[in-house]
Amino acid sequence: MKPCRHFDRLGLLLIRPLAYVPEESIRRLAASNGWENITCTCPAGTDGARAEFRRRLEVLCGNKLSAKLRLLRGLGLA
Repeated sequence: MKPCRHFDRLGLLLIRPLAYVPEESIRRLAASNGWENITCTCPAGTDGARAEFRRRLEVLCGNKLSAKLRLLRGLGLA
């Protein structure tokens, strides 16, 4: 989903302000502040296409945040 999406039929503008913040950064911030960690229980979160692409991205980038950011910048997404 894009960081900013219009739902014309509903008259709604959805803004995702953390869309380009790497998940690792959000996890570190939450841990450093002692915030509770809740695991996604949605089947699409663990077995769907999104999970598969997340696994592919980890393999492609070697689980390195800097590599992910370079890839996203190269695609014009960050």
